[in-house]
Order: sequence, then C-alpha cells, then structure tokens
Amino acid sequence: MLDTTKLAKGTKVFYTGDMSNESSVGIIILVHPADRWYAVAYDIKFDDGHTSRKVLPSSFSAGPGQRMWVLSEHTAMRRAKFVKMLEGLDLSTADNDRALADFDKNNK
Repeated sequence: MLDTTKLAKGTKVFYTGDMSNESSVGIIILVHPADRWYAVAYDIKFDDGHTSRKVLPSSFSAGPGQRMWVLSEHTAMRRAKFVKMLEGLDLSTADNDRALADFDKNNK
C-alpha cells in the first residue's frame, strides 16, 4: 500500500465520482506541505478542467467509500478483477491473452 501522505506533484489520480460528479482522471498540481495546523494536502486538476483543492490523504484511504486512488493502483485493482472474471469464462488461452492485451492497451 502506497503512503498517500507522500504523493508527489505529477502523480496521476483517479476520482471515483459521487452523486453530482462523474469519475475522472487527474494529476496532482500542487502539494501543500504539512504545517503546524494542517496535514499535507493536494491540489488536483482533472481532465474535465475542474480543480479540487486541499484534498487530504484520507481521501485515498482504502474502503468502500474511497473517493481517490493513485491511478496505477486503481488500474492494477481493476486488472486483477478482470483476470478473475476471465478465469470464470470458458475462453481459449489466445482469447484470454487478447482480452488482457486489450485491457492493458486501453488502460495506459
């Protein structure tokens, strides 16, 4: 598990969305260092143009309500679920390999 209190500027993130906001990919554009009163926080600019300011590391905490993911961790989790799904299908090895290649190509 990644220490989300030490994310760097330029880290790609995935926002899961909520009732009024769609899921989106973004990038950390500013790291607010911890100080006497506040923990480290991040400003994130999303592909749709909006910016979330001072996002706390707790937003990346694993659990059912997790809102933010480091993009590489989110992709790895989705790939693991995809592999598990493929295992339950009666596909040839070639079809499995082709499906995983398509997943990887579309999730760079």
